Amino acid sequence: MARGTLACVALVGAVLAGAALSRFPAEPASATSPSDAPPHRSLRRPVALALADEGKWIFAANQRSGTVSVIDSVSLKVVTEVPVGRKVSDLAITADGNHLLAVDEEAGELAVFRRQGPRLESPVRVTVGPSPVSLRIAADGTRCVVALLWPRRLTVLPRQVSCSH
Repeated sequence: MARGTLACVALVGAVLAGAALSRFPAEPASATSPSDAPPHRSLRRPVALALADEGKWIFAANQRSGTVSVIDSVSLKVVTEVPVGRKVSDLAITADGNHLLAVDEEAGELAVFRRQGPRLESPVRVTVGPSPVSLRIAADGTRCVVALLWPRRLTVLPRQVSCSH
């Protein structure tokens, strides 16, 4: 592994460890001061990462809190935390960078967010089956494949469905 890649992985791990141990989320956009933000009492347990905009933004799937943390990779600060569902198990960003996809293991859904910089718009939700635990987007962007744990099968979605937002 190249030294730069190893350093980047170590840096991201340190950021995620800090986010996981944090007891308070990032300040919501509507809040005027940190005291306006309600405390978040659960650990996040980051389980997946995706980089966007040439590494400027780090998106972390937080399994226990059911959220995605958006982290500025330059300042190493959590910019926002977006609710996704009950138990987020994986996420990915499309090759064009316009969409972030996340799977909610408890709801059995794929959440498709339109993405612009650190902002994620309200998702379109697609039922994929019980216990989705991972997802991959084909390199050519023509389909998304979701692995279902307990039925031990794959759900294949065409791009029109997975990115119809």
